[in-house]
Parts: sequence; structure tokens; C-alpha cells
Amino acid sequence: MKQDQIPVFALALEEAKVQHDPEITEKLIRYLADQHMSICTAESVTGGAIAKRLCSVPGASEVYMGGAVSYNLRLKLQWCGVTPKTIQTHGEVSAHTAIEMASGTRKVCNTSVAISTTGFAGPTTPQTTLPIGTVFVGLDIQGKTIVRHLTFSGTRTEIQEKAAQAALVLCYEHLSQN
Repeated sequence: MKQDQIPVFALALEEAKVQHDPEITEKLIRYLADQHMSICTAESVTGGAIAKRLCSVPGASEVYMGGAVSYNLRLKLQWCGVTPKTIQTHGEVSAHTAIEMASGTRKVCNTSVAISTTGFAGPTTPQTTLPIGTVFVGLDIQGKTIVRHLTFSGTRTEIQEKAAQAALVLCYEHLSQN
């Protein structure tokens, strides 16, 4: 599949669904351990919130290998494997960037799964057609990539927390249903 043909599914996750399962992180860790899988993270908009949630679960060190908080463009390029062409063509906040962040980090960390996030939490946003609250969650599961375009409302912190929760929900749901 060509880089420009990445299928993106825009989801309007209900606020209730995102917040519904406070034990999603424990479920994800348990599932990964049971399946002898490992996970890493590449976070921008969530600023390490996913890693913090994963690390808060006892026994997480069995499956969580680590990750990158690549808040700066230079680190997205150097640590996460995002290409300059992707940034020039699609921007830092895009489905393409989310996929490259997940795939690049999964390869570097040598894990089964990677979660990535990129987006705009506000209160301001660069000149763009994407509004504050736009988040792309990328998943790379053993080389198969998935990306979701989500939109959240709220304060900067609320958007970041909702995005972290949604990323964990999407990862768990995708793994457990496939």
C-alpha cells in the first residue's frame, strides 16, 4: 500500500466509552502477558501519559519495554523513524505520522505492539485545518498498522487524558478482538 493510501477511520468515541473502563490498562497488560507479547509507546500529544498508565500496573515490566516522548519534531525524526517527506507532505499531526511513529518505535524497541499519539491539545494550534482536540492514534501490531482519527473537547489536560485512555482502549479492543 502506498504511503498516501493509508486507510484512516475517523471515530467519534463516546465520552462514556473512553472513560467507561478504568481497568483498561490492567486488562491490556494482562492480555499482553498471557499472549507473551510486548509493547512500547511513541507519544507526542499525550506527553508520556500512556507510559505512566502502563508503568502504574504491577507486573508491567514483563511486557512494557519503554518508549519515546517525542514532543519535538527532531525527535520524531531521529527516535521514531518519521521521514522528512511525511512531515513535509502530511504534517506532524497526521495519520501518516502516527503510523510511522508506531512502526519506527516498535522496530527500535523490538516489541510486538506499539502505540503512538500525535495531535493538538491546545489552547492554541498552528495554522492548520485541524482543530484543537484532533488526535491520531497509531498502532503497529507485529507489523500490521492501524490508525484512528479522534476528536476530543475539553482543556489541554482533559484532551491529553482522553487521548491516552482512548489509545489504550483501542489497543486492547483491537488485540482482544483479532
